[in-house]
Amino acid sequence: MPRLLGLVVRARFDAHLPRPSFRMPDRQETLAALRTLLESGKLTPVVGRTFPLDEVPAAMRCMQDGEVPGRIVITP
Repeated sequence: MPRLLGLVVRARFDAHLPRPSFRMPDRQETLAALRTLLESGKLTPVVGRTFPLDEVPAAMRCMQDGEVPGRIVITP
C-alpha cells in the first residue's frame, strides 16, 4: 500500500509516470452520497453522548479527554 500511494503522489509531479485515472468527488457529490446512505439506513452515525446547550463546557471537556466513543451531540 505505501508503494502504491508513493506512485500516485509521484505521478502528479513526474511526467514519465502514468497519471492516476481516478478523480476526487466534489463536495456536492460527497454530501449527496452521504445523504443517500443516511436515508437508506446503510450509514448510522454513532452518538456517544448528548448534552443540553447549557452544558457545552462539559461536552468540550469530554471531547478533549476522549471519554466518549462516537459523536457528541448538543441539543437545544
